[in-house]
Amino acid sequence: MLSTLQIPHTDANRLISSYKVAPRTWRHSFHQICSRVASFPPPLTHYFIQMYTKPGDVVLDVFSGTGTAPLQACLDGRVGLGNDISPEAYMLTAAKVDPPKPADFFEYLTHIRRKLSSSGKIDVDDNELYFGSDFLRQKLNLRLYYHRETLAQLLKLRSIVLTEFASTSENYLRSARFCLALILGILHGDRPESLSLPLDRSKSLTTNHIKKMQEAYPGKYETENKDVIACIALKAEKTFRHEIPGVHGKAFMDDAVNFSCGINAKLVITSPPYYNAHTYAYDNRHRLWFLGYDYQKVQRGMFQISNQSEYSSYLMRCLKNIEANLDDDSACVLVVGDVEMSSGSRKEIVETGEQIASEWRDQGSTEMEVARIIVDPIPLKSRRYIHVPITKGIKQERIVIFHKGRPNAREPWIDWTQRPMNQAGPNWASLYE
Repeated sequence: MLSTLQIPHTDANRLISSYKVAPRTWRHSFHQICSRVASFPPPLTHYFIQMYTKPGDVVLDVFSGTGTAPLQACLDGRVGLGNDISPEAYMLTAAKVDPPKPADFFEYLTHIRRKLSSSGKIDVDDNELYFGSDFLRQKLNLRLYYHRETLAQLLKLRSIVLTEFASTSENYLRSARFCLALILGILHGDRPESLSLPLDRSKSLTTNHIKKMQEAYPGKYETENKDVIACIALKAEKTFRHEIPGVHGKAFMDDAVNFSCGINAKLVITSPPYYNAHTYAYDNRHRLWFLGYDYQKVQRGMFQISNQSEYSSYLMRCLKNIEANLDDDSACVLVVGDVEMSSGSRKEIVETGEQIASEWRDQGSTEMEVARIIVDPIPLKSRRYIHVPITKGIKQERIVIFHKGRPNAREPWIDWTQRPMNQAGPNWASLYE
């Protein structure tokens, strides 16, 4: 069985051989290497990075998810550090903040194509495919998602690329990591480069959901044999249309309570898992499978509980650790969502940000102080959920701002509440779009 990753229709040849860096333009596409439910928009991170830091400062996100904040920091000339306990999130963050040069990556892709072509056929054994788990066989149902030839290519490619992590070459490591991140972005979707049967969502859909779609629309939701390297090349070409970050950062994979990198940050901007709101590992179970992980084991290692007291206790410990990782005269920006809870026929809105601020104040003997709380309603069109209608779920976020000492704050011109998507500004975003 393939070991778990251990971490500290396009002409692909044309793309590989003729790729040239696009001129400097609006860089919105690179952030969407991946998009994730509950991730904050790049303009919001840009706003607070401009407010609390200057070029060369360190910006940290201890729940980095798809890497929006550390990437934005790198694009803004800061050193972006990201941490997440999920292997899939770590991989995406690392690929964004420390990417290869375009020419190096396409050279690497040529190398991978040769290795893939010279490798023999692979027998797809179901027992090995699902790590010996009948439960995973049911939850992943890979033969429903992928054409058998595409699945065989994916397995061979996974084996080849994971071995590259043993390479002593820093360029090969960057390219291997970036290749894996691109694959995570195209494992399922409805774009030309997507490897699965055409799906409308960025998260893994259930077997029953797909079968219902196939029954309702005969012939529409069927698998197709895809050239995996060609699809990666197309995704890479789209991603590299815009400039890569001028400053490189670093990614870590640890629990936010224990995280330490030995570098104090001028700004921590982060969004912890929302209280009783999402199942990140389950929603990304196919991506975790590709990296060699059973999503159930990943889920057990992540913080995700519905007990409000335990949730608050965990966040207090996270904030104490954030405090320890902050420099003097610095700031922490915590983005959390209001959550609707039901008890029988009674519904209650839990204002999570207000509760966190209140509990932190009650602790006393802390260096960080609550400076202010900003209420940020989420526009209907910006909500993205899998298991609930967009009229429900997280409708409003609260941004809790802490100051340690006296940070030198400057009011930026940008208004992130407008959630601009087409104005000039940084955006390396598209690994999951």
